[in-house]
Order: sequence, then C-alpha cells, then structure tokens
Amino acid sequence: VANGLRKEIALSALTQKSETYRQYKADLDGDYVDIFGAHPEYHDPDDASYPVAQAFGRRVRDEGARAGIRYESVRHAGHANWVCFRPPLIQNVTQAKHFRIEVPRTGRVVVRQVS
Repeated sequence: VANGLRKEIALSALTQKSETYRQYKADLDGDYVDIFGAHPEYHDPDDASYPVAQAFGRRVRDEGARAGIRYESVRHAGHANWVCFRPPLIQNVTQAKHFRIEVPRTGRVVVRQVS
C-alpha cells in the first residue's frame, strides 16, 4: 500500500498522503498455484519486472484449472499474498482491523491501528 501511495505522491504536487484502510478476513476455496519461495522472476519488486509476473498470472487465469496463486510478499519477506480469480471462491468475508497510513514523499511511513 505504501509503495503505491508513494508513487501517487511522486506523480502529483502532494507532499504526503494519508488514508484509512480496512483489513478483511476470508476463507479461500479452490486449488491454488503455489509459487511461495520459488520463481524469483515473479517476485522482483522492480516495476520493470511487473510484465513478467503479470503474464504468468494471465496464463494461470486463462488456463482456468486453478482458483488463483499463492506467492511471497516482495515487501514483507516470509509473508504470503493470494490472488483469487473466481470471486465465488472467496467466502466468509468479515471486516477486521482498520489502519491509518501516513506516507510522506520521502522518509518514514507511519501506520497506526485505529480500530
């Protein structure tokens, strides 16, 4: 989130951006391609590498056999991210915590839990 907000700041006249985000919890049904800890070419945080990872995601989605992909976070090592291509497989969605994030053009990002 902070990375995206910082990019938005860089493209604007803003010096900082503050947003409130909600965390959601859900159960994911289906069979997922698991590339966690593998395929470093799909986990490169450099924007120039996005087309490689996006092409992989499109192939998996277009093949239609898998519900989505489990992959390692590029900004939080050891943490998993999931993408689900079929919304009906996202079940039991509940709202969880709320966070306030303050992102300056440069410097430290501040994240506070607000509920």
